[in-house]
Amino acid sequence: GQRYNLGPSTGHLLGTDEPSVADLATTALFHTLCRCMPELARDVGDKAPRIAALAERTAETPQLARFYDQQQSTLGSLYCGGQIEASIRDMLEHDKN
Repeated sequence: GQRYNLGPSTGHLLGTDEPSVADLATTALFHTLCRCMPELARDVGDKAPRIAALAERTAETPQLARFYDQQQSTLGSLYCGGQIEASIRDMLEHDKN
């Protein structure tokens, strides 16, 4: 993203005019992670501010916003399920203490 002038409020990972598959994949990962585990949103924003901003901008497009609303209604805060999600949530719980 930096190579293609991805900024906090403009741009895409590969410098395209419209979101590419790279932008959509990044949004799927980081927007979903922060939506399902909001305790990680600040860390993502602090450590990867351009990626966090890109994910938010992309997720706000009408088609994806509808998708994420439906996903929230159907899955709630489920991120990936199984042992991986349990491990992440255990880590987050441990960090609170």
